[in-house]
Amino acid sequence: MSSRFPILLIWYGSSMFLASLYIIPQRFHPFQPFHEGVPTPSGYIRQSISLPAAVAVRVRSMAETRRLSANRMLVELIEDGMEAQTRKQQQFFELAERFRGASDPEEARRLGDELGRMVFGG
Repeated sequence: MSSRFPILLIWYGSSMFLASLYIIPQRFHPFQPFHEGVPTPSGYIRQSISLPAAVAVRVRSMAETRRLSANRMLVELIEDGMEAQTRKQQQFFELAERFRGASDPEEARRLGDELGRMVFGG
C-alpha cells in the first residue's frame, strides 16, 4: 500500500488501528523536520549558535546602544559581513582583470603585489 500521506499505526489495548494523516500536507508535517530548500511557513529558520563570551558581550552592548534585540543585532552583523565579503570578492576579481590586462611590467608587478596582499594579507 503506497500513499503520499504519512501513515500512523495506533495501538489501543490489543487492537491496532491504521490512520492516514491526510489533512496535513507531507511537506509541512509536524513530525518531519524542515530541510534546507523547503520553504518555512514564517520565512525564518531557527538557528542555534555558540558565541565566545567576549563576542556575546559586545553583541549585547551594541544591541543596547542601537535599541535592538541581540538577535536582530546578530542578523544585521551577519548581513553586513556577507555584503562586505561580496564587495571584497568583487574588488578581487576587478583587480585580477586589471592584472591580466596590464601591458606595462611595472604596473603588472604592482597589481600582482596588491593581489598577493589581498590573498595572503599583509
